[in-house]
Amino acid sequence: STSIPAVICAIIEEYGIDVFDVRDIIHDAGYNHHEMFYRTDHHWLATTGLWVAQKTLEYCNDNYGFHADTSMLELDLFDQKIYPEWFLGSRGKKVTLSRTKPEDFVLLYPRYDTRFHYCIPTEHLDIYGDYSIIYNMEDIEEKDLYNKNPYRGYNYGDQPLIQIQNENKVDDKKILVIDDSFGNCVISCLALCESEVISIDLRHFTGSLENYIQTVEPDIVMVLYSAENVGGEIDRTTHKDMFDFR
Repeated sequence: STSIPAVICAIIEEYGIDVFDVRDIIHDAGYNHHEMFYRTDHHWLATTGLWVAQKTLEYCNDNYGFHADTSMLELDLFDQKIYPEWFLGSRGKKVTLSRTKPEDFVLLYPRYDTRFHYCIPTEHLDIYGDYSIIYNMEDIEEKDLYNKNPYRGYNYGDQPLIQIQNENKVDDKKILVIDDSFGNCVISCLALCESEVISIDLRHFTGSLENYIQTVEPDIVMVLYSAENVGGEIDRTTHKDMFDFR
């Protein structure tokens, strides 16, 4: 049978909108889907987010005139700081430690020079620094399996608006990403290769997306949603529906 996400992808393509289905490239690369996710959680590993960013920008290079240096996203150019048995994801919390074990948590740090201007209005953040500023270490440094969520350490978790400007000389493109929590480990990787990346989570963003796009004038708008969030009726009454693009 055909899955709901596949049907919706086909409908989107009928309207002339390109669909870049990450599941297809995972399959084509011969990777095990399960190994790209946390064992106790429904999110991608940090290394998966890096790989997805690389493949996404390769697609943009091939199709939209981007000139991103995607070699910057090769995993061997990153140090991996490992926090052993530090993470118990949402699935793991439900079944408890009586039925599963915590897993390692990893932060990636580029070995090359990075300089960012990083803004999250709701967190009152407007800072400059290297790649490490995208991590909220308050969610990571203390090991507390049930009360802490290290995944929220990636770009401060789900935020209405995140703006990342690359202060180095890179491909001069502005990307607007409309994403759910899967984007948390992807958007800063995209920003390593592009001059600006803006992330909007419509579950929390209270402005007009259409007006915001007209104001910032991105070179491309991407929608990065996990397949489980695709489908169903659009609720246009709450202003929190992930597909209310007004």
